[in-house]
Amino acid sequence: MSIQPSSARVSGKMGQPRKSDGPDSLTAREREVLALIREGLTNAQIAERLSISLETVKHHVSELLSKSGVASREEAALWTDQPPVQRWTPIRIVFAAGGIAVVAGAIAGLALLAWGVVESDDDSNGPEGPTNSSVCETATPGEKQGPLAIGWQNRVVCWRDVDNESSYLVQGAVRYWLPPPSDCSASPQSTLRLSAELPFTKELPQDSTQVEMPESPDPELTAVKEFRIEIRALDAAGETIAFDGGAATVDPSPCPTFQVAGAGMQPTFDNGDVVIVSPYAEVMPQRGDIVVFTSPTAGATRDFIKRVIGIPGDAITIDAATNSVLVNGAALEEPYVQGQTECSISCEALVPDSAATNLPPYEPLAIDPQADFEDACRRTACFYVLGDNRQNSSDSRQGWLVPAENIVGWVAEP
Repeated sequence: MSIQPSSARVSGKMGQPRKSDGPDSLTAREREVLALIREGLTNAQIAERLSISLETVKHHVSELLSKSGVASREEAALWTDQPPVQRWTPIRIVFAAGGIAVVAGAIAGLALLAWGVVESDDDSNGPEGPTNSSVCETATPGEKQGPLAIGWQNRVVCWRDVDNESSYLVQGAVRYWLPPPSDCSASPQSTLRLSAELPFTKELPQDSTQVEMPESPDPELTAVKEFRIEIRALDAAGETIAFDGGAATVDPSPCPTFQVAGAGMQPTFDNGDVVIVSPYAEVMPQRGDIVVFTSPTAGATRDFIKRVIGIPGDAITIDAATNSVLVNGAALEEPYVQGQTECSISCEALVPDSAATNLPPYEPLAIDPQADFEDACRRTACFYVLGDNRQNSSDSRQGWLVPAENIVGWVAEP
């Protein structure tokens, strides 16, 4: 399960990952299997759907992982030519403005204006309708190029009035959240609280320059997390004479956040959950910790969330007959597990011992999926990880470990 960041290893040769052969190299059957993996089906369910044997499914999965250059089912399901950036970085403000379409008149480039609304002496029209209060008034010379330069503060979105318009049509959606605590080194909060997306459509009179987005229905979720908006200037006939739009995502938290993608950590975390990732404070991960890490086998470009099962020096055995995981010969009590724990590439693994006592700085390693992890793990510390949803998780059962350098941080148990 990737965690969109989405919050151990052993290697012989460390280097760049194998290049993907690309989607055109997949056979028709492998493409069918990949499509069913993206639907969240297990190998057994795929075998039943396609009326083929379980061993044949495992062969197809192995082949498509090899050809796509990834190491897990989740990575295959998310795989594209351009790997997506999954992690939501702390203290990030992004405003991705849409293009300006001017139906009548010349087109000019859109410039982002200073954040913040200038207070006006005339507020008789309130937060909507005609007003002298607009971030557009704070623009420096040279920025006032587009017909609808947009800025915002809190729930108010502002733009510059254009000539010859009769009215404005504003459409968009906003989502609110409860920001996580400021101390992310010991956060008891595991997931972010987000409101549902609140769509809105408003028609405003001539000379309007701002609109107030709808309030949050939850009194605890009052901070804007993200919004998107489109603003159309209309003539008397209702035709668009100018258009602009944009989207903003705000993350003022000092704690990194990560969006879970996939079902590999169910029932602990669901697809779409946004988790708070806390850094390790000069300690190493322990058995049972839920960690966010950058995959060592996906070119160090994708983040995932799993549970630590083995630490340096541990011997891991998967006993599918009893649906149990043994660490150094002792069966683990795992009340969080969903589904049967089966073997994949190997039912046994030895996590190389390490003298490291502190987690090193985050500098993710990329290791060839076909490499032996042992050399790399003897130079650092590695960890054996599993997803809680054992029948729908690609994890250390595929033969890889997570290097300490790849660990972003830990996530509190819900």
